[in-house]
Amino acid sequence: MEKPFAYLEDSFEPREFDYMDMVAYVALRKATPLDIKDFYYIEEGFRDKWNTHTGNLIGDGDFKNHVYLYIERAMETGLIKDVIPQPTVDECVDLILDYMASIGEWYSDFSRS
Repeated sequence: MEKPFAYLEDSFEPREFDYMDMVAYVALRKATPLDIKDFYYIEEGFRDKWNTHTGNLIGDGDFKNHVYLYIERAMETGLIKDVIPQPTVDECVDLILDYMASIGEWYSDFSRS
């Protein structure tokens, strides 16, 4: 006997995460040129939140707030010399989440903040 809804299992094939694909995805879609140094800190803060809150219900605003705090701490320690504008952080986080959704690793019906 076939499992109920078995047809749905074949319709969703998540792809494997590829760091360079994610960077290219963001760089090609970002409205302004991607500053790789700024992106490194944004992505590192994003990854910190992603890895420490796996399985939790979190939205894009949670990621953005975490990245802002991550960058603030990096500035206090002198790792980052210049402020990374909030619109840059927001756009990069949104694009990272779009990439994660495109490979089947992220789904949220939260509205964008």
